[in-house]
Amino acid sequence: MSASTALEALTEATAHAGHQYWPLDRDIVAGLKSLAPRMHGHQQWTAVLLWQVVGRKGVLVTFDAGVKKLADRDLASHVLLLKQA
Repeated sequence: MSASTALEALTEATAHAGHQYWPLDRDIVAGLKSLAPRMHGHQQWTAVLLWQVVGRKGVLVTFDAGVKKLADRDLASHVLLLKQA
């Protein structure tokens, strides 16, 4: 997916009536400790997004299949994996 296509999708998604903006206003280091055993490498910043949705009882919508692996079974209900057309 190109950057411009991704921005178009983001614009459309954030315009949805059900969209909510969640600022990162909690202690990230403390929050990520529970996900640390699942993380593989220092660049897995999607864990921050997963931690954010779990803490707010939300759902992370993504094209990234790695997030579903990170969530595993116990957090799978917090991830909606979209398929690219």
